Parts: sequence; C-alpha cells; structure tokens
Amino acid sequence: GKKNTHIFEYPGQYIVVVEGTFAKQKAIVRHEIIVYPVSVSLTRTARGDVVIKNNAKQEVDLSGFILQGNSQFVFPRLTFIKPTGSLTIAAKRIGARAEDSLVLYDTKRNNVCCSSTSVTTGSCGNYKGT
Repeated sequence: GKKNTHIFEYPGQYIVVVEGTFAKQKAIVRHEIIVYPVSVSLTRTARGDVVIKNNAKQEVDLSGFILQGNSQFVFPRLTFIKPTGSLTIAAKRIGARAEDSLVLYDTKRNNVCCSSTSVTTGSCGNYKGT
C-alpha cells in the first residue's frame, strides 16, 4: 500500500487518524501524538570534541540534524539522545578546532543551538521546532 509520513514542525498535542481499506475491509485508527520541544546545548571537551547535551526530560531524535563546523556532520537515521543524556562527536568529524563556531541545525535547516568563539556553551534560544 501507500506509505505516508509526516514530521511535526512545532511542539504540541496532535490527533492522528489513519484510514485504510482492503477489498471490503475498512479500518480506522486514531492516536494522540505529543511533540515536545527540543532543548539541547553544545559544549567542548579539552580536546575540542563536541558534546551535545539533551536538557529535556524526554529523549530527542537527532535523525537528519546537521552539526556544522568547518565541515558538516549529518546525524544518521534513528540517532537518539536519552533524557538529560549527551552525545560526543570527535572534533575531526566536523573539521573543527576548539575555537571554531558550531551550529546545530534541524532537518529544515532551522538553527537549534550554537556556540561561538566567545562561549563554550551555546544556545541560540527561541527554537520551537521538533
């Protein structure tokens, strides 16, 4: 059959209804979806590796997000960080030195979080995406 997907762009509570038919059979499924806001921060280790910290009480899905340094690292499908957990990316994976700026983008290229040469922990604030 036909495969449908949807990515919610904003936090909130949604009702999803799926209707399917086959021959003379018909089924309807209704499900409530809760989308929580993303709350992450970027820090650096002494070696310049990048630590992405999930500050939320829910896991965060980084699938398709991009960490931009001198080059970019695209997070593979099904990349999750546990609630209040963290994920470390080696500096060599993004071609960045400890003093380089970093930006974490979501799948729509919205700025989720950043760090610059003047701060070791960054947050660009006001991010409302998923």
